[in-house]
Amino acid sequence: MRCDPAEPDEGSGDPPRGEGDAIGAAEPDEHAVCVRPVAAGVVVVAVRRPLTGKRALVLRDAALAELGHNPRMVLVTFATLADAEDGVAVLDTAGVAALIEVAHEAGDADIGLCLVVPPACGAAVATALNRAGARELFDICPTIAAALDTAP
Repeated sequence: MRCDPAEPDEGSGDPPRGEGDAIGAAEPDEHAVCVRPVAAGVVVVAVRRPLTGKRALVLRDAALAELGHNPRMVLVTFATLADAEDGVAVLDTAGVAALIEVAHEAGDADIGLCLVVPPACGAAVATALNRAGARELFDICPTIAAALDTAP
């Protein structure tokens, strides 16, 4: 699996991680998430499809695996969903629960976590996080470049 990021690679030039790395081939819908380094100690976990149902488990597992590598920061990006059709859920309660678990693990490990959410799906993500009372757990930036500016 190769990443097809919405934004150009701003980092190390290392190849994305795929099957056999952070995401195992046995996981449901493993192509829903793509992992790639973008800068020294910063990795992107790109959500490539709406973060709903079993796909949330793929995101959670990939992000937790990356946290295990002790980066400075993990960016969870929804950039490829900016073109989602109206009415398509960007994330549901399973997606929010996965993000919350990742946020707690990142906090416990003192690793930065930022959601990269383009304006096209920003309202949907903010609404889902607000409904769960979890908005304060996340830094949210509109681009990877903006998120890198907040990196610890």
